[in-house]
Amino acid sequence: MVSYEEMKQTFAALVCIDAPSLHERTMAQQLKAMFAKVSVTLSEDDSAAATGSDTGNPYGYVRGGGKKPPVLLAAHMDTVSPVHGKKAIFAADGTVRSDGTTVLGADDLAGVSEIYHAIKYLRENHIAHRDVELLFTVGEELYCKGAKAFDYDKIKSKQAYVLDLSGRIGDAAYAAPSILSFCVTINGQAAHAGFCPEEGRNRCNDRQWAVQTGVVNKVLEEEE
Repeated sequence: MVSYEEMKQTFAALVCIDAPSLHERTMAQQLKAMFAKVSVTLSEDDSAAATGSDTGNPYGYVRGGGKKPPVLLAAHMDTVSPVHGKKAIFAADGTVRSDGTTVLGADDLAGVSEIYHAIKYLRENHIAHRDVELLFTVGEELYCKGAKAFDYDKIKSKQAYVLDLSGRIGDAAYAAPSILSFCVTINGQAAHAGFCPEEGRNRCNDRQWAVQTGVVNKVLEEEE
């Protein structure tokens, strides 16, 4: 079995790396060094010119000698803000959190750690397995910039697992909602939705907000 303590150490080490979207160079270098220790080479693609990141998407192919078709394991390297100075704090009850001044970065460094330790376990124990392709993308938090720029002609797998989902172990999603984008002007005081939502202030009254959004214009006209 994979050592829980080793998993904690790997996750904590990755969390300490600042990797905001499009600034994943240090993270990519760390992943290359980690996988090299288990005889897996990660090479960067040339997507940086298209994404604006300071690094490409690291990709690797792990031969396992198995008879089944290859499978792709993927995760992303970037983390949402506030991202600088992160550290993982492990509580006695098994929970993991940040120190409260930054995000933790489990999205998606938990997925990166899982992929690494799965491959490490297979390699160190000389276990035959299906071939595995590895892909670590940049700029996922900016609507999958790295994934969109990757050349999928390189991929041999017909099946992929993207380790970027919370929930119970064993759960998987095969479909998810899309994204609808809006251009909205907000008058007020900004606040981080995860850390201090109560500090947010909307300077519009209810009537002004309704008029601005255009949702209940007709109702307001009838009231007048």
